[in-house]
Amino acid sequence: MRIKKLSSHLANQIAAGEVVERPASIVKELLENSLDAQATQINIYLYKGGIEGIDISDNGTGIHPEDLLLSTHPHATSKLSDTDHLFNIHTFGFRGEALSSIHSIAKLTIQSKHKESDSAWELTHKGEIIPSTLREGTKIKIRELFYSIPARKHFLKSPNTEYQHCLKIIHRIALIHPQVHIRLYADEKCVLDCQPFKENTQQRLQQIIGKEFAENAKPIEVKYDNWSLTGWLSPSSVAKKTTDKQFWYVNYRAVKDRLLSAATRRAYADLMHNHSQPEFFLHLQIPPEEVDVNVHPGKLEVRFRQNEIFPFVQNSIKKQLFQPINEQFSGATESLVSSNFLTENTAQKAYSPRVQSYSPSSNSAQRTRLDYQSFKNINQHLAEQPIDFQPISTTPELIPDAPLGQAISYIHGAFILAVNAKGLVIVDAHAAHERILYEQIKTQQALENQPVQTLIEPHKIHLNLADLETAKNFAPLLENIGIKSDFKSPYWQIHSIPNILKDTDLTELLTASLTEYAKEEHTEKTIETLYQILSTKACHQAVRANRVLSPVEMNELLRQVEECSAGERCNHGRPTWHQITLKELNQFFFRGQ
Repeated sequence: MRIKKLSSHLANQIAAGEVVERPASIVKELLENSLDAQATQINIYLYKGGIEGIDISDNGTGIHPEDLLLSTHPHATSKLSDTDHLFNIHTFGFRGEALSSIHSIAKLTIQSKHKESDSAWELTHKGEIIPSTLREGTKIKIRELFYSIPARKHFLKSPNTEYQHCLKIIHRIALIHPQVHIRLYADEKCVLDCQPFKENTQQRLQQIIGKEFAENAKPIEVKYDNWSLTGWLSPSSVAKKTTDKQFWYVNYRAVKDRLLSAATRRAYADLMHNHSQPEFFLHLQIPPEEVDVNVHPGKLEVRFRQNEIFPFVQNSIKKQLFQPINEQFSGATESLVSSNFLTENTAQKAYSPRVQSYSPSSNSAQRTRLDYQSFKNINQHLAEQPIDFQPISTTPELIPDAPLGQAISYIHGAFILAVNAKGLVIVDAHAAHERILYEQIKTQQALENQPVQTLIEPHKIHLNLADLETAKNFAPLLENIGIKSDFKSPYWQIHSIPNILKDTDLTELLTASLTEYAKEEHTEKTIETLYQILSTKACHQAVRANRVLSPVEMNELLRQVEECSAGERCNHGRPTWHQITLKELNQFFFRGQ
């Protein structure tokens, strides 16, 4: 067939297919137009989930009457004038595609009163300009969606499904704009009324994400030069099976970005059990010229021009999540405003013992640290026979400043029972010790200062030419942690390794690490792949079930859990301890009732 130029009408319909996928796409585009118009009140009406009709009205600045007809033409916009502006976007809409795309596949009516105009005007779906009685802002009506391309209408789901998609869009936009009053009506019934909150954004979080999130989430505020990361993070103990309560924003724009999602997932990696998912609301603000929002028709994806965004986000979140228990209890949270978030690997430096304001009672034996290097010596003190219950003291002397209190017994060879100022604490000895060892292993000192073992014969890994070149670039990074190698095609020859890896399948470990290195976020993932192996070692070295710990060892374990970053979870995401308050005990036994 010969090449021919498409008609403008057909070209518009093809372009509309990229912008308008379903009713929710229209809701998103029109809501963003209202926000660009500085609206503080927005009303949304959905009829049959938006399939039969969508009305959106606002109190924004309005459209000039001479621009009403032009607003529905392709690539007509007031938000972009030259190429330089394209790489410095300050508005949500800028392509001039939204109204044009909607107009090409649905019957569109626009009523608007410009802030400098004395009267309002209406653009009918037939293209006529007539007077309107609208008092302020803009009102847009959408009817007969996909009437011009009925085949597209067959791909729409049920009204309820389409309504849920619209609701998700509205939730995402309402969360990041708490100062805007947004109402949603479904078939004339008000189903969502987001009152404006100028000061307390946590109220909007409670309304949209839920009360549990608002009550448990911890704020995060990190600044680095002209970047900032703010929002709320759920603790690892509040985990879900789905990702529907994960909200990412870049410069107030809701996004679904793979790099940001990966950075968040890596930050939570050592805290989540199995496939559980955290809940969060995070907003990254960076100069507009450093992010490209023009890589996706729906502007859901972005591209960053700085590679350091990934470590900045990951380490900022880790800084908030990996806090020792005693700091969480005392409220002595370290300031998150830092100048070295790009170079500091907070996971590796997370464990650093400090002098505490309390110590075991004076008649206790000298503290014996349950660290990785001395574990074998400690293990000699553990009895071989299981024990169900070992009382220590019926009236323990409490350590008032200690979150996990004073150990009073060891139950079923697995759990430490302790008493603190709040009530009872139950500690899983294995899980707690596992986290302690893992954090010690993850410190730079544990990797970089490990004794290096020279192999009698080099360990050879066969690689193709492409992987061999990648491995040559990868080798200097590995040499920093004691893995020295050279290359003799087609082999990657390993000559030395840190002692901690001596019982590891080197081929499996290094080829997996090499695969991750080849990806965009290679450095962080490479180190984590090594740590996954070390995590297994920590699990095997930790206190095993049916071993008896002495009172000194139990209390020392409690103190180290309190000092340890993310001590409330083992590195597989299981809880290490559980608090039972006096209030809960009183309620259980009906005391005072």
